[in-house]
Amino acid sequence: QQHGIYVIGCDDDEYRTTFGNGTVPGADHILGSAFKNTYLGVYDSIKRTLTSGFVPGNSVYDLNNNALLLTPCHDACDVADDQVQQAVGTATGGLASGALSTGVDKFFSGKQINMSNNYEQPNTWFKLDLHRDIFGTPPRALRSMSGCLIEDKVMLFGGVTGSGTALPDLVWFNYGDGVWDALLPNTMDPPAPAARSRHSAVSLPIIDISTNLTSAVHMYIFGGLTPTGSTSDLWIFAFDCSVCAHGTWSRVASTLPQLARYGHSAVVTPLYTKEIQSCMLIFGGFRSDSNRYSNELYAYCPAHSSWSVITPTGILPPEIAGHTAVVKDMRMYVIGGSSFLPNRDMWVYDITSMTWTSYSSSSSSSSSSLFPPHRTLHSAVLVRDSIMLVFGGQASSDDNEVLNDMWYLDLEGPLTAWLNVPPKQGSVIQPPAIDGHVSIVVGTKIVVVGTSSSSSSGSPSATTWLYDVGSGLQCLPGYIPNQDASGCQPCPPGTYQTNATCAKCPLGSASSRTGTTVCDACVPGTFSPELGLLECSKCGVTSYSSIYGSESCVECPANSTTQAKGSTNRTECGCLTSYYTFEGAGSACHECLPGASCVGEQQVPVPLGGWWSSNDDPYNFLRCDNDGFCKGGAPAACSDLHYGRMCSNCIDGTYRTGNECSSCGGPGSVSKFAALAIFITLLVCVFVYIFFRPTNKFATLSITVTYFQILVLYGGFKIDWPQPLMPIFTAFSFLNLDLNILRVDCSWHPEILFKNVQAFKLAIPLIILAWLLVFVIIMRVWVIYKNFQD
Repeated sequence: QQHGIYVIGCDDDEYRTTFGNGTVPGADHILGSAFKNTYLGVYDSIKRTLTSGFVPGNSVYDLNNNALLLTPCHDACDVADDQVQQAVGTATGGLASGALSTGVDKFFSGKQINMSNNYEQPNTWFKLDLHRDIFGTPPRALRSMSGCLIEDKVMLFGGVTGSGTALPDLVWFNYGDGVWDALLPNTMDPPAPAARSRHSAVSLPIIDISTNLTSAVHMYIFGGLTPTGSTSDLWIFAFDCSVCAHGTWSRVASTLPQLARYGHSAVVTPLYTKEIQSCMLIFGGFRSDSNRYSNELYAYCPAHSSWSVITPTGILPPEIAGHTAVVKDMRMYVIGGSSFLPNRDMWVYDITSMTWTSYSSSSSSSSSSLFPPHRTLHSAVLVRDSIMLVFGGQASSDDNEVLNDMWYLDLEGPLTAWLNVPPKQGSVIQPPAIDGHVSIVVGTKIVVVGTSSSSSSGSPSATTWLYDVGSGLQCLPGYIPNQDASGCQPCPPGTYQTNATCAKCPLGSASSRTGTTVCDACVPGTFSPELGLLECSKCGVTSYSSIYGSESCVECPANSTTQAKGSTNRTECGCLTSYYTFEGAGSACHECLPGASCVGEQQVPVPLGGWWSSNDDPYNFLRCDNDGFCKGGAPAACSDLHYGRMCSNCIDGTYRTGNECSSCGGPGSVSKFAALAIFITLLVCVFVYIFFRPTNKFATLSITVTYFQILVLYGGFKIDWPQPLMPIFTAFSFLNLDLNILRVDCSWHPEILFKNVQAFKLAIPLIILAWLLVFVIIMRVWVIYKNFQD
């Protein structure tokens, strides 16, 4: 009053309460009070509970239903001028009609909502938390809802709770205010569709044929899985946007029995002309009546209120369900789905020619082809008129394999060049893996509603996410503005998107993909020595690379190589032929040793024929006395009858003749000491004959014996003697006291030690001398005796 300010009271008539029926100063400046008839809300709530049971939700009480009144101005009517009173009346009427907005949330006063101006960060996810970012009553259903957009309202129907119970709820997200609202079954007049899940929902315009103008946009609900099985009913919800708490359901009478299905897709053909109205195309799904998947195609056109069967020509897509579809111009693009197992293929239906075309990962041979992983129960939307975005879903029939990746395809470019859209760098928020959700485009944003099957049991309501695609020339990752700034173009292979340019892949990396934000680091065994390469090169056969991102390969040690290109470790370097290493794999290689054979790699050298090495010292090679004794090819490898160092020993059951080892036994074998006795006796007789009968023939005999002794020595030289001479050398070897001709080794038991046999051989000369001494003594005694007789 002191400053001449007029006010309006709140809750009750403050002229009578606060200002004591006009007795308190300032009462003449109370223009009235916003009086709340709260009893109306209490009465309506009790009435609904008694008639339909308690169902949670929100109801709006305002100036239109007399729940909010403006009390009389009392004393202020005489003080305030006409202009002030007229302004009060204008404001009251504007609030009632909706022409005037306070900007305050109708359910949670004090929270300022402005969804259209917030969350402006292209390629970024936002989680809209209840009571902080958004308000109202979110969907009770967590999965398998279907929805569409009517004006700025995201309309959703049906779905299942965490326990799997189907619901008949109709909810909508008022994007402009950030408020969830609901039209629950007990607030709707019958008829209304039954509870269901995995149905379809589209918004179809109703066109006035006379003016070719859209008179309204209605929500069409078709099919789905009800508690009694799949259904073929079609429902229309007419939403009166001027009175947001009201709407009307109506059922379309015309239907076909074979239409009953769920898990199908529904799109609206873009035919807005007076002659041809927009139609709804239904594709695929699962038919519980025949217990099979479907690849059938049907159309419903509101202008004729009738269904028609579409019979395409040519090849047909497989029978699938759980797929998604979008429409651009006169083509329907179908991606993913499942027929027992999820797939990753895309099929395109040309509405004009009525033909299908397949774009599958298995049939594409392009090096730049890239497809999303297999999935079903995902979502797909069309943004910026030509960009198809696929998000989430199940990767297999197992509910635990759920995805949260996003894939991008420019429908005006190659239909096999999918791009994985990574989270924005620095972003800390991203939806969890989710399937059975709903994604709806609102301007440059995508509203995603749902909860993953793996976590739905503990969630009281669905979660709301927002993805900002960006407007204008905000290109998606991997794309940059084209030259005339009329659109976006992908970065070509060999490059990656950084800021607003496509840069060449750096050294040590490459990329064969179109539209990527990062080049792939070269894996071990490969390298990239130049900028902008499409693929990394394999290291050559004399090099290797053991790290990611190699710009060059490391050369193997000298005289070594690898078995094939693309080696990843130094240990794969092996020596060349005629070289060896004694330090292990990947070490320096040395020229092969004399008398050795080196096959390369990490193999130990082996002796050649005629050479010998031991297992304890395989790198020391010795030349054998007889090449035939040493076979070579492995350490300590001897011929069949030899063994020991340099193969100089004869094995058991053999005897030595010269440098050869021969088998014992057979004709001519001398038993035990008989041969030795004969030999000694003959030797003694010859000695006595010479000793006791002096003659000049002794010199001749001595020279002869010496000759043959020397001849036997020549036979031991390493000379390739003619074969007929070898028996002569052997026969006269006894003159040099070589008793091997008598097979002395064969006269001993095999179990007698070798050293004992050799000791006996060394003692033979002593034995002979002993025999001679005894014989001389006997002969001397005999001579003495004869002389005595004479």
